Amino acid sequence: MLKLFLRWFIFGLSLLFILKIFWQNGAAFSHIQLSSSSLCFLFFALIITLLAHIWSGYIWYIILKQLNLKNIDLLAILSLYLRSNIYKYIPGNIGHFYLRIATLREAGHPLSLVTLGVILEPILMALAAFWVSLFSLGMSFKAQAKPELILIEISSFILILFLLQPKILNQVLSIVGRIKNSNIVREEIKEYPLLPLLGEVLFILLRGGGFILTAAAFGLTNFRELMGAFSLAWLCGLVIPGAPGGLGVFEASLIALLPQNNVTSLLGVVAVFRIISLTAELIGALSAQNR
Repeated sequence: MLKLFLRWFIFGLSLLFILKIFWQNGAAFSHIQLSSSSLCFLFFALIITLLAHIWSGYIWYIILKQLNLKNIDLLAILSLYLRSNIYKYIPGNIGHFYLRIATLREAGHPLSLVTLGVILEPILMALAAFWVSLFSLGMSFKAQAKPELILIEISSFILILFLLQPKILNQVLSIVGRIKNSNIVREEIKEYPLLPLLGEVLFILLRGGGFILTAAAFGLTNFRELMGAFSLAWLCGLVIPGAPGGLGVFEASLIALLPQNNVTSLLGVVAVFRIISLTAELIGALSAQNR
């Protein structure tokens, strides 16, 4: 009951924060006009975002292969991943996990291995997003040439590699399983998941690329800062209990992290990027329905 209240409280707080800024800048926002070149940027942002989801499905296939899940077909896994993606917007934010587990379980795969594969994916995503955000934000301050920033980046990278040691990661997965009420996770990781981690880094970069193209359509071009803010906001939307699919938490984090010197364009970017993300997920889900 407390967890449910906390989710709705964070969602409501994030929504109020966004609505307040839109209200204060609504008149200027309504006068935004996009040129043909801007629309071209948005089109490619949609394509890259869709490719990011397809790539993420492929990485999930690699994770399942590393867990020795037998007789899995790449196209079937991609189809399941894309179809289930939109289920994360169901209240509770576990609909996509449930569908993936149920579908693979019905196909005869061990429940413990399937659950482990489903839980491992967002953990690797979170670690990848954390490092990309730290590296990007550190690069955006390179003019100051502060040695401590470089030290933090190197230390964080080493720490992430250390945390992915199977013995440590198994303990983390056990804790996450209890949080998700998934005590059925009895399997343990035996292979170091370096390849899936690198794949998730590329996923974050692709998603960030879609965001940067959206920002470029509105005249925002500080790419390193945009990538850093996107990665950190995406991470917040993933780990903070709030609205399904990070809806509201992600947008509020982006607005808080990026400079407010051009609020009108920033609001346009935030609103349009959410539409692009939803459209890409819907296209992926509809395409996968044909399998």
